[in-house]
Amino acid sequence: MTNAVNEATGRIERAAATARETLSEAAGQASHKVRRAAEDQRERGADAIESIARALHIAARELSGSSPMVGRYVDDAAGSLVRASHAVRDQSASELLRRTTELARQQPMMTFAGAVLAGIAMSRFIKSTAQPPRNDGSAAGSQASSARSWEAQRPAGSMQTRPESAGIV
Repeated sequence: MTNAVNEATGRIERAAATARETLSEAAGQASHKVRRAAEDQRERGADAIESIARALHIAARELSGSSPMVGRYVDDAAGSLVRASHAVRDQSASELLRRTTELARQQPMMTFAGAVLAGIAMSRFIKSTAQPPRNDGSAAGSQASSARSWEAQRPAGSMQTRPESAGIV
């Protein structure tokens, strides 16, 4: 009986060792994939910052003719963004996360203001690169189509107004 127990214990220990080894390998692979994804995002972030900086440099050149002071401020901001993109590119993702977390703890209002400004800049960028609305699927086209279909459904001789014109929508 003792021999059977020892044999079963040995099998369980070998199975546990194999499971630990397999889990360790899987965790290592997953960790590598996460680090690679973070590094890819870091590169994309640096590229996006540089893109915004280029746009600001162009805006600064255009503004410098009519408002030289504003043009200088915009150009200085673009230069700061270029430096920031280099800093992002030159650091690992884990170092960036550590420094960003540290900054957020030390300067929460500045972090919040930066997030708001980044959101505004991104929304303006997205709006400027969006395709203009097409006539066939636009809101105005669908409203007109909706009004026509309502007119077609209205009983003949009825004095009812469309729901939109009565303020009902």
